Amino acid sequence: MKNLTRLFILTFLITLSQSTWGQNNTKFHVELDYSYQVGLGEHLHDYDYHFSGSLGGHALTVNMLYNITPALTTGIGIGLSRYTSEYYSDDNTMPLYASLRYRPIRSCRPFYTYTDIGYALLGDGKNSDNSNFTGGMLWNFGAGYQLMFHRHFGLNFKIGYNLQQFRNQGIITVSSNTTGDNYNSGVIWRSLWRHSIQLGFGFIF
Repeated sequence: MKNLTRLFILTFLITLSQSTWGQNNTKFHVELDYSYQVGLGEHLHDYDYHFSGSLGGHALTVNMLYNITPALTTGIGIGLSRYTSEYYSDDNTMPLYASLRYRPIRSCRPFYTYTDIGYALLGDGKNSDNSNFTGGMLWNFGAGYQLMFHRHFGLNFKIGYNLQQFRNQGIITVSSNTTGDNYNSGVIWRSLWRHSIQLGFGFIF
């Protein structure tokens, strides 16, 4: 049993060491990633707003990437995300984005930095005609690490920052008249911005 355990550990270490040299053998590859969003805060554009409660989220994305050089990768991605809030309604997004990755350490190609920029499709706000999705810009940046066990199979790990815009969020306002005995209410529309830490894990094909 001890010999079998040692053989397994040795095989794993050999595979791990070989994986660090196989990151760019394939020009084109696809990633299927899951990310969890740890919400840091929210703010409304041009409006005094203080969020409360915990913020979170989940995302499934598919990235289609092309290695231009061993150090530089570019591509596009699309996904489905759900941003959660403890005291307010959740937001669904369908992000479409361009992705850029750079591997700054020549001796460690599995390590990379990344940035994504794009837009969430199919909605302009919770009160738009398509109320299932919320539209808005997005921006991600961070760092990741890839482990390749085969030419077309590996694991991807990443951590980063996520900024997501939720367009056309309705805010109910209440104001009193000049005499103070009556109140007027209305709705104004603002963009809500969510700041999150992004923790990701996925598969490389």
